[in-house]
Amino acid sequence: MNPALRVVEKEMYVYFKTYYTELTYVILFPFLLVWAMELGIGGDIKIIIENTEIPYMHFIAPGIIIMSVVTTAFFNTGFIMLFEKEYQGSFEGVITCPISVEEMVLGKILSGTIKSVLNGSIIIVILLLVIGYTPPWSIILSPLILFVTGLFFSTVGLMLGVIIKRGYQLGSIGNLVVFPPTFLGGIFFDVNILPSGVASAVKLSPVTMMIDGLRKLMVFGDANIAQEMIVCLLTSILLYFLAVKIFERQVIL
Repeated sequence: MNPALRVVEKEMYVYFKTYYTELTYVILFPFLLVWAMELGIGGDIKIIIENTEIPYMHFIAPGIIIMSVVTTAFFNTGFIMLFEKEYQGSFEGVITCPISVEEMVLGKILSGTIKSVLNGSIIIVILLLVIGYTPPWSIILSPLILFVTGLFFSTVGLMLGVIIKRGYQLGSIGNLVVFPPTFLGGIFFDVNILPSGVASAVKLSPVTMMIDGLRKLMVFGDANIAQEMIVCLLTSILLYFLAVKIFERQVIL
């Protein structure tokens, strides 16, 4: 078996061994968020997007899913890297073990991506039950959006997990990396209502593309997500090579 897949196998074994802790978050987070929104603004609110009126809860559902995938991919991968580097000293074994830096980094990123896709898929099912609507057929493509989202943020989480020395630093910096672009990316509002300069910048963000792509699939039944997928995938590939260089400098050298 490829060494990178061995890393994935080990990470997924640990993940499923303690999955009940993840499952609590996966189930409660989207339910409580939607419940709080319904209490605060009411379940009958509509929003008009591209001359189409849709229930507000249907509009925000894709953003909630992406936010959950982002936090899972980023913090799970980041804290695992930080813990193994600082407290287990396991990365020094890469020097003597028959595994390359590229394979180690790829295995860590893929394991974080798979975890985020699993969590995101469960959240999709939960939200569909909670908000009560039948999605279009194009939702079958949603795992592709979840995969690219998880790949991107697992890579970012790995890089910061390798660089940062303390857990609280990763939490603080991670909040800045994750939440501002996620909230500005159109979870709760249409980005077109932002000032034109801000809206143009926000639309270039991979997070905005991920939210828009999933919203196209789930709400509008539009399977034309190739542009979002290609941009985010290419960005993730570039970040992977950067992550390899950072890994070599911070851990191996």
